[in-house]
Amino acid sequence: MIINNGITLDEAKAQLDAYKKASLAVAQNQEYKIGDRSYTRADAEEIRKSITYWANIIATINSANRPSSYTVGF
Repeated sequence: MIINNGITLDEAKAQLDAYKKASLAVAQNQEYKIGDRSYTRADAEEIRKSITYWANIIATINSANRPSSYTVGF
């Protein structure tokens, strides 16, 4: 199923996976110094926001694929 500007479930899952990997990389080495200069690898907060965003997109796509009601027959 395609939702939100043509994003498919597989694309959303790939994005979520990429941001999870980025989060792990940042957690292992967020900031480093060379001489008297300090460098930041990435913005951890932006990565967390992106993880939440893509998880919500996946949930939206998954909920769109489910029937809105169930009928139980006896």
